[in-house]
Amino acid sequence: MIPLTPRAFLPHQELGNEQRVELIRRREGLFAHCTEAERLRLAPLAQAYAGLDPRLLARPNLFSACAALVNHHRILPWMHPKRPRLAVRLLARLGEALHRMEAWRARGLEARLHDLLRATVRADPADEAFVSLWLLRALPLPALASHPSEFDKSLAALAAECLDDARVPLARRFAALQRCKLWPGGARWEAGNELDMQTWRLLCQFAEEDGDAASTVVDAHWQVQGAPTLLNIHVLNADPQLAYRLAMAFQSRRPGFAVSMLCRSVWDSFYLACRLAPEGSAALQQIMDASCQCLADWTLDGTDLAPEAALEALDHLFRFGDPAQPYWARLVPHCMALLRAMPAEAQVRRLRCLAALCVYGEPASPGVTEALHLLKILVDRRLDALQAQPPRDSWFEFSDVGMAVGEVSGACLDLLEPKQMSGRNVRVAAPTEHALLPWLRARFQALQQRLILALPEHELYTRVDLLLGLSHEALIREHHQQLHEVFEGCALRAPVDAGMALRRVIRYCGYSQVDDEMYRRELCQQTFDKLIPTLERISTTDAAVARSGIGWSPRGDI
Repeated sequence: MIPLTPRAFLPHQELGNEQRVELIRRREGLFAHCTEAERLRLAPLAQAYAGLDPRLLARPNLFSACAALVNHHRILPWMHPKRPRLAVRLLARLGEALHRMEAWRARGLEARLHDLLRATVRADPADEAFVSLWLLRALPLPALASHPSEFDKSLAALAAECLDDARVPLARRFAALQRCKLWPGGARWEAGNELDMQTWRLLCQFAEEDGDAASTVVDAHWQVQGAPTLLNIHVLNADPQLAYRLAMAFQSRRPGFAVSMLCRSVWDSFYLACRLAPEGSAALQQIMDASCQCLADWTLDGTDLAPEAALEALDHLFRFGDPAQPYWARLVPHCMALLRAMPAEAQVRRLRCLAALCVYGEPASPGVTEALHLLKILVDRRLDALQAQPPRDSWFEFSDVGMAVGEVSGACLDLLEPKQMSGRNVRVAAPTEHALLPWLRARFQALQQRLILALPEHELYTRVDLLLGLSHEALIREHHQQLHEVFEGCALRAPVDAGMALRRVIRYCGYSQVDDEMYRRELCQQTFDKLIPTLERISTTDAAVARSGIGWSPRGDI
């Protein structure tokens, strides 16, 4: 192995001992996994960087010490009231002039560094040059004059140039990118999403050129838990057309992955289009329509899809598909056939699909009747298994009851509200008066009464627990009103429970909400303001417990 000099790629300014040790440790950890050829390319770069020192004088020196005295007097006059002598002020002025000269010199040296890096990129094969650039950024290589973020962008531009160099086979360029992103020791390129997006673009080209090799990459790295990760799906939200191209490239070899890409394309096309004027969103609307049509064709016409992938596609079609298209009438029977064949523990995870069948299918059709019957069975089974629980005094206050109510009401009732994030079909009005609402209203009331009978001394807390789990505005307002009506009688019987219940109500205001659900915080604040005087009259001690929740946040640092 070719050794690097002790000062290779270290900043030119003086460093503290701990900072220096950390930088050296990181550098040695990176270079320990380099090949001999990579070290050969890095050695002259390290030597050249060492010669690009913009300093005219080493620091600290007389001029910098005088400048520090003058700055202390100007910025902190109460700590340094005595004005520095004339000689000190003159030396400080000379120090400022030297600093400006060093800044001018640093800009020229950084331009030389960029020329050197660009010459290296042009001289070496693109895949090998990319590895060198990645290592320099992962150090990170200190900028000489520009802001670190600007220096990052310049290195990212050179790296993108390497990855787009058609003179080197695509397989070699993708292998270099894959090796760097999965580099041992936890090294990362922390320059935004440029490298992640470039990975998807190269994977798409790779699939079009060598589908079998690209499919091997997907098998090894798609939906892998933990770090490092090669395929970061979250960056695709900026380019739904790329997600569509990926789906087309992998449809024949990896249909499950292709469905996930189409679903991503549909989702991102819609939300990007929402931010644009109608005339600017036409192209995104076309991508969404084409993706929905492909999802329908692949799901309904015999493509070999796993049930979970098919249900993911159907869920997106119910939400973003066009009811005017011929495929719409086939969604309900196909979805019901898939759900019918699943075991009960898998069916309960698909309550939203069943609710969509009930909401968007023909009311009298056999498929909708069967879906509604199965939905009621699954909801009854989920809610009947709940047991009354006493209050818990912890930062995570959501009980099994609250989470189960939230799961059921979110899956079944979100479709009935005209909210941005409700999950309803974006092309039709929300059916606010659907039969699901009165049935679930009665079902939640029965659950509430059963839990109160099991723990009558915690009636108020039980009511609040269920109320905060609901996700439908009409039901939430009804349960707030019921809480107002029974509060005084319950507080007289169990003031301790009343204090904990009101504390839970006001603590809910500490959770962030989307714009469509800000009313939830407002209702909690109004309920607290209305009921706290009643509790004050009954028990000042328990009222103090309730007030302790004011200003609470689930995060301790805000």
